[in-house]
Amino acid sequence: MARMKWSGHSLNEGVNLPANKNLVLNQMCEKSFGKISNDDIRKTFLNLHNKSKVAQGKAKMGNGNMARQAVMMRRLTYECSLELSAYRSAKRCEDAVGNTTIAENRIMLPNTNVDFSFAAEQV
Repeated sequence: MARMKWSGHSLNEGVNLPANKNLVLNQMCEKSFGKISNDDIRKTFLNLHNKSKVAQGKAKMGNGNMARQAVMMRRLTYECSLELSAYRSAKRCEDAVGNTTIAENRIMLPNTNVDFSFAAEQV
């Protein structure tokens, strides 16, 4: 099973989401994860990752040619335990990779008040 882990400064606890984000929607992960994220944000990250330019064959390679479409690329699934791990990593604000058995997409956003769905699009 493919796994997804995201870590970045925009997951800091206490960051206020815009009014249109509803933290009550937590069917993918247990209720206690409501302070970290919500299902809309989780789905945004997952869908953007699964529909990436590489998967669609829209990425340019180093030689300028377009990469082939990744028709056999595994679709990622969401794992709440990895969300918690990413949250803890972001909260420590460390840039070093702590776990070498899990692939991570990492980005540091300079503004912690950024909309989380917007942050997903920046990764």
